[in-house]
Amino acid sequence: MSKCNFEIVFDRTDRAYEAGEQVTGTLRLTVNKTINCRNVRVTARWKTHGRGNLTSGKYFTLNVHEGELLEGRQYEFPFEFEAATKPWTYRGHHLNIDHYVEARVDIAWAIDPKFETEFIVLPSPASPLEALEETPQGVTGQMVVQAIMMIAGTIFIAVGIPLTLFFGFGLIFMAVGAFLCFLVLRNFLAERKLGKVDLKIEPSHPSPEELLMVHLSFTPRSAGTLNNLTLTLAGQEVVVSGSGTNKTTHTHQLHEEKLVFLENFQLQPGSRVNFSEKVKLPASHAYSVALKDNQIAWEIKARLDIPQWPDWLDSRPFALSPKRTGLEQPKSLPETDTHHSTLAAESASAPPSDQTPTTTDSLATSSKLPEFEAENSESKEQIISAEVTDPSPASPASTSIELLQMIEQLTAADRFSNERDTLIEQHQGGIFTAVMEISRTTYTYGVFDEPDYRNGQTVSGTLSNSDQKISIQLPETDNELLDGLHSGETMVASGRVIKWDDLYNRIELRGKMIGPTPRQN
Repeated sequence: MSKCNFEIVFDRTDRAYEAGEQVTGTLRLTVNKTINCRNVRVTARWKTHGRGNLTSGKYFTLNVHEGELLEGRQYEFPFEFEAATKPWTYRGHHLNIDHYVEARVDIAWAIDPKFETEFIVLPSPASPLEALEETPQGVTGQMVVQAIMMIAGTIFIAVGIPLTLFFGFGLIFMAVGAFLCFLVLRNFLAERKLGKVDLKIEPSHPSPEELLMVHLSFTPRSAGTLNNLTLTLAGQEVVVSGSGTNKTTHTHQLHEEKLVFLENFQLQPGSRVNFSEKVKLPASHAYSVALKDNQIAWEIKARLDIPQWPDWLDSRPFALSPKRTGLEQPKSLPETDTHHSTLAAESASAPPSDQTPTTTDSLATSSKLPEFEAENSESKEQIISAEVTDPSPASPASTSIELLQMIEQLTAADRFSNERDTLIEQHQGGIFTAVMEISRTTYTYGVFDEPDYRNGQTVSGTLSNSDQKISIQLPETDNELLDGLHSGETMVASGRVIKWDDLYNRIELRGKMIGPTPRQN
């Protein structure tokens, strides 16, 4: 059987491309004996992996060779294609989305030799917006679900009544049926007091850290007191594994923030209540995506708490999207505090000119964004920044000798054994200084164990005076310092070793930026 040796080399060492950008590289191929192949094919695809069912898509295919491949000869086949505009690379808890270039040699009546390697696709202004249904939550689908629940509840009650006469467990059937009917009729009962409640949000495709406007209005039918209005901002991964009777849905909460307003609010019959609230979105990079059996979903949930009466509940989805720099922006909201609510109560009989809106302060219990759930139950490692005096030209900062020695050992270790993992574990307690030349900065993906680093950036480059690649995760507090540095400049950082990246053959640290290296006069 013939053996093929593959190597795929990209034009960029970090293999990171924006959506829609040209990806270029070379496939290098050698065989141990001459074979006559149908073709050599290069394919670009994305696919999901994690707890959900596999979903994939192919967006580029090119036959780069047909006919004989001669023994001992090295072939080089250049390729070029446009990176997919969606979905983007994502590393999460239950869901991961990755892009690959695959090379395959099609041999008749034999198993095709193949090889694939990963590259990264980042969102760009050219990326399309995630599609949202025209009607919130899909009214048609919601009505079908409610109808099924009502029918099921009625059946449970009907079955439970005769069973109660003979067997006590008939009460269980009746209780389940009553609960299902209550879920369907809850908002109907709530609106008997509140009147028709209208809930809207804008824009439908906001970006991280933008303000999302929530509008809620109703005209009470009777006097009373409203305990409060609760708005919940939530984002989660939702994946499905299996099918049929073995179908299981797994969810992971990415973000949840509850805000409370209108506490002990007095309802006046016929006096319309118009409530508006600006909610600041988190600095998350878990953009909305809807793939088969795999999605990232964001929504605003509203709950009107009515004392001694069924509460009114509803929600509106929105698509968290990348900032669309250079393109037409959604209607912007004025820059104000993180939370600011406007409440206007108007009389149904008063003319428009007599309406006098009043402004109330936000009653949000907290505007602090909650921490993500830790990926495991182990204690979180703490990054301890060493005290470093300002380096001077007479004593410039230098990379730790221990770090250089460790990298040398990791490079020489067998990648298919656990030798590298053992070396990393042995050195995870130490703090190392690295002087590196910056090649690229990107926002950090997939950090669950250290909240301070989720909105920070990862700097990739090479150690000064060497060709050794390195990357370091920096906290959000260092973002402003990084804004003043560019590709080709040199920076100093200190941190702990977290892993060795086999894909890029580089050491990865997590720590803090000390500063740029001093410039010689």
